[in-house]
Amino acid sequence: MTFDNLCEIVHGTLTNTPSVNAYEKIETKPHLIKRGDLFVGDDAEDIKEALCNGAYGILYHDRPIMIDKEVAWIQVDSTDMALIRFLRYTLLTTHARFFFFTPAQLSILKQIAQKDKIIFLEDSVANNFKKILSAKSDAYFISDDKTFLEDIYPEYITYEDTQESLIKLTHQTLFLSSFTYNDIHYEDIKLPALFLPQLNKVLHYLQEYQLSFEIEILHFIDDFRPLFISNNL
Repeated sequence: MTFDNLCEIVHGTLTNTPSVNAYEKIETKPHLIKRGDLFVGDDAEDIKEALCNGAYGILYHDRPIMIDKEVAWIQVDSTDMALIRFLRYTLLTTHARFFFFTPAQLSILKQIAQKDKIIFLEDSVANNFKKILSAKSDAYFISDDKTFLEDIYPEYITYEDTQESLIKLTHQTLFLSSFTYNDIHYEDIKLPALFLPQLNKVLHYLQEYQLSFEIEILHFIDDFRPLFISNNL
């Protein structure tokens, strides 16, 4: 892609007249830069490393010292926002699938689902950028950050609405639940009955997209984790 086109997409400004007019790919980690790539970041040492590795361009927010005027220097209002704008542009021509899950649902899903097609997004825009661009075309992206999903792909799918119950509770204690699902009985699963509606939503998702999972390995989730203490606390 040319630097002029990139500036249009990310709302950036080319602050010099470089001897090159295009780049190969975008990287946010300087050690991954190869000749012809564009580096995104503000750290002076990272920029030096990226240039040593052959970067053709630097996309930045805080104005750094322009070490090499032969490469392109592109200034943006925010590097995170620039990456989000680029993702939004890229995803216009893909059939990617993005899903929102609450933190409790996400904790359950991470434990029981097979990870062959599922990609869990993080809090870091830069890390998510790399995950999304390098993923296979049939990947499913999961996040508990609605703001990020709305920024890059407003058509994301959510499982917040009430779903028909796939689970029949047979016994419960404060910490454990026994239930049946698809005519299979699960005894003393380490999930309080309070969270079975969240498990139900996760199972609806896994069933709808025919993704494999193992309920029996479910352990206490972050929203409810018993801590046993002595008389002295």
